[in-house]
Amino acid sequence: MTPRMLPELFQALMDDCRNTLDESASPRVYGERLFSSAAAQFELDEQLEVVQRVVADVTTYAGEMTYRLRSRRNQLSAINRLPTDVLLIIFQRAKDLITQETSFPRHRGALKFSQVLLRLSSVCRLWRNFITQDCPALWTKPPMTSPMLAMLFLSRSKEAPLEIAFDGDHKLSERLSLLRPHINRCRSLQIFVHDDDNAQKVVELLQGFPSAAHLESLYLRQGDFRDDTMGRTRSTSSLSGLFAGATPRLRKIHLRAICIPLDTPVFHGLTHLDLSYIDYSDGGSIHKFFHTLELSPFLGVLRLIYVVLPPFIADIQPTPVLPTIVLTHLRSLFLRCRPGDQVRLILHQLAIPPSCRLDICGETGMPGDDLYGFLPPPSVISANTLPLMQPIRLLCVEMDDDYIQLRGCTLGLQDQAYSITQNGEGISQRVLPNLGHILPLVSLEELDLTVCTTEDSPDLFLQLADFLQRHPSIKDIVCNDPRVLELLVVTPTRHLCPLLHSLKFCFESAPCEAAMIRLVDSRTMRGDGGNNALRHVMVWECASLSDSGLAALRERVEVEVD
Repeated sequence: MTPRMLPELFQALMDDCRNTLDESASPRVYGERLFSSAAAQFELDEQLEVVQRVVADVTTYAGEMTYRLRSRRNQLSAINRLPTDVLLIIFQRAKDLITQETSFPRHRGALKFSQVLLRLSSVCRLWRNFITQDCPALWTKPPMTSPMLAMLFLSRSKEAPLEIAFDGDHKLSERLSLLRPHINRCRSLQIFVHDDDNAQKVVELLQGFPSAAHLESLYLRQGDFRDDTMGRTRSTSSLSGLFAGATPRLRKIHLRAICIPLDTPVFHGLTHLDLSYIDYSDGGSIHKFFHTLELSPFLGVLRLIYVVLPPFIADIQPTPVLPTIVLTHLRSLFLRCRPGDQVRLILHQLAIPPSCRLDICGETGMPGDDLYGFLPPPSVISANTLPLMQPIRLLCVEMDDDYIQLRGCTLGLQDQAYSITQNGEGISQRVLPNLGHILPLVSLEELDLTVCTTEDSPDLFLQLADFLQRHPSIKDIVCNDPRVLELLVVTPTRHLCPLLHSLKFCFESAPCEAAMIRLVDSRTMRGDGGNNALRHVMVWECASLSDSGLAALRERVEVEVD
């Protein structure tokens, strides 16, 4: 139904519009008079033009009114009434969840979040203005794989501290040129290159800046190799005069095959130091390295992987006289080197809390060496309160012909105190005899044993039997070798692990039914209270147990087959 006032309002609009018509629209006359038909046509054309203009103006005005009303209505919705700081937290949380899924060097998460961010900014004008103008913190991780997106992020991040990360050698010069004007506001800088030439470009970039006031984390990696396949130490690029030593906020350093001299001021006040495949042998004495650690009393993580340290000057002394470095905040110490002499020296000089997790890996320094040639003396271990002195309840042992790994846990696998990996011919047979002497195992209750020998090693099992005899507190055993079953059978002359309560075996192919029945029978004989501790047997991957064998076992103990 048409409103009554509409014709009058529309006529008023037409009159107002007709008054604004350009005089050039007046008709042509021939002489002083106009043909009547032409005059009528002109009048109709004029009215039609006026109507079209009025309709266009009304439509435009109505559209503007509709937009303002919808905008106002959207502002009253719940999502748009959130405070800007809350909305920023939501977007920042989404950014963290997306980017943390992918670790360096790929950084696909940064590119993925940039796409999400661009979609969010196109939801509405309110969000677009808020995201692009008022949230520079959302644009601090530019996707360096895309130069165009990187430029957009760098401009919208304004003066916010940046988190720069990129890898590979493709278009490295272009990326470095983008980064150069903004490196002074980097909070985190991670660069990975493959060859020496590109590494030198990165070195020149970093050496060209006098300070890095916002830098908190520095990650520089060169090469494309893995820790477990890298047999030699290398460092082809050296960074001297980095940022002129002006890095007041730098707390984390990760270097891989790119060397920063130990006397550089950037090593002061660190909480995380990770060095890999670097040769410091020409950098002075070992004193310089320990002084570097001394400058970071709040160090929480220390990782040294195939790092050649400076030699000890007074090599004629069997035990270096160096000050003990106290790192009371250290929670993770990872040492991997070849040979193990450096491990012994570092552990000799460090005093770290027992709560620190210790991971060490190396080779025997001399043929015939064992743990005594790999670790410092027990007196030093005790004085330095290393995690090796922790009361170990669970010991995991994995060994083969020239490899042994020991993992000591205070409560369970989730509470690992130390992991020691040692390589060397016949190393397992040399470590087992003195394992309980250098590492206290008076609280040992569980033993997880994995034997991967390729040859028949009777001496190894003799050493294992000796170890079990010296640790009668063991209650639970997990093993994969059926030859261990024979060791645990109780005989008149041998009774290992008298408190054994639970057995868990994983046999893939070797028949073990008869041995298991003998073992269970010997430990559940009625009338002998000393042999009645065994209560539970669990077998994984065992196809050789028959129904009759299972029935015989279940008459004596609880059996679980998986």
